[in-house]
Amino acid sequence: MYFLKRILLFIPTLFVVSLAAFYLGKITPNDPVDLYTAGELDNTPASDFRYADVAKKLGLDQPNFYFSVTSAAFPDTLHRILRQNRRKAACNLTAQTGDWAIVERYLHAEKDFEIFLWSEQKTVNKETLNSLRKSLSQLFILYKKDEITAEIKSISQIIELDTLSQNNIISYFNNLQKTSLQLWTSPRPTSYWLPKFHWHGLDNQYHHLISNFVTGNFGVSYEDSRPIADKIMDYGRWTLLLNLLAILIAYGLAVPLGVWSAAHHGSSLERKIQYLLSAFYAMPAFWLATLLIVFFTNSDYGMNFFPPSGVGDFDRSKNFYLQIFEVFPHLILPLICLTYNNLAFITRQLKGSTLEALQQDFIRTARAKGMDSKIVLWRHALRNALFPLVTMLATLLPASLAGSLVIESIFNIPGLGSLLQKAVMVKDWNVVFTLTMLGAILTLTGILIADLLFSIIDPRVTFSKRKV
Repeated sequence: MYFLKRILLFIPTLFVVSLAAFYLGKITPNDPVDLYTAGELDNTPASDFRYADVAKKLGLDQPNFYFSVTSAAFPDTLHRILRQNRRKAACNLTAQTGDWAIVERYLHAEKDFEIFLWSEQKTVNKETLNSLRKSLSQLFILYKKDEITAEIKSISQIIELDTLSQNNIISYFNNLQKTSLQLWTSPRPTSYWLPKFHWHGLDNQYHHLISNFVTGNFGVSYEDSRPIADKIMDYGRWTLLLNLLAILIAYGLAVPLGVWSAAHHGSSLERKIQYLLSAFYAMPAFWLATLLIVFFTNSDYGMNFFPPSGVGDFDRSKNFYLQIFEVFPHLILPLICLTYNNLAFITRQLKGSTLEALQQDFIRTARAKGMDSKIVLWRHALRNALFPLVTMLATLLPASLAGSLVIESIFNIPGLGSLLQKAVMVKDWNVVFTLTMLGAILTLTGILIADLLFSIIDPRVTFSKRKV
């Protein structure tokens, strides 16, 4: 029952993490459609149709969440303005006027004028058309009164210079000029401060994103259109291999070293080892990684014992285990950087908990009965000293995954750390969301496993509430 309650508590935790990751991508200036299409779309009406198709494919034509609370001045349909710079302009105009109906008429006048300019090829001078298209594309993203007024005046001057084309253009321009003047003649800014609730239902971006994530459909990367699950498999295997090996090595060395240090506490050798471990713990991983690359992969120093950064060229057609055999020389230095800090920390923690266990009454009783000192140390003292170690294990793997971001970047290892760094740099928030959620799940799972290990180490540990 306890573990069922803990699993149920994971749900609100993951919900908060998912909201934070989701809205991080929304509040950061970026255009997923532009990233997905590699910047191929321009501001022409033809590109608008292509833009809308891509936005629909990516689910970006829907509201963000199940509901929204906005001011009474705003409608519940702003998400339908897909281009973000135009949506920003529409939002700012609505905030200034307090009347969406007026802003909507102005936006329709802009759009009608744009469609005319891009469909008209014969009756309007080509040079005039190009100048008007450029000015109108700029007008779409303006929202300040003086800037809009100046741009409309510029459009008017272009039309006046081409007397032959005026009759064909003037009706569209007059409509645009008229609606632009209405923006400032009857503003109702007080409505901006009145709240309004909008219910959007289940057809929203967050719902589709989280429901697809739960079913294992992580979507596609905006950067290269690849399924995110495939990218995680390609990058994640190297990160998982590095971190599992680092944790196994760290624990494999730290447990006997920590117990030995506790048993020989105060000896000359033990003090030297502790000084060395303290130096390891204080040494920044990125600094050591840089030194290792400079001194042990560079022939200029005469110590090119290890291959350079990266994983080298290997036969990808072979199975993963044979690939590991080929790549392993490239992983030795990253393994050192991922292991030494954990080794120092775990050893010091285990030494402290073992020293505390050796002071307990049951240890004194066991020694008084003549029990072998090795059995007392390794079977009884170590068993009771493992609790801090288990607690560390619950967070060690997620922390190692985060720490490997720096090491993978320095050694050019194609792991999840480098994938996350690249996704953040290019603002591929679909990938960032997926990796954040997987990290949160891994952390919560580690905590649950720690609870299970507590009960295995000491059956007397119970998580049920006692009645007083």
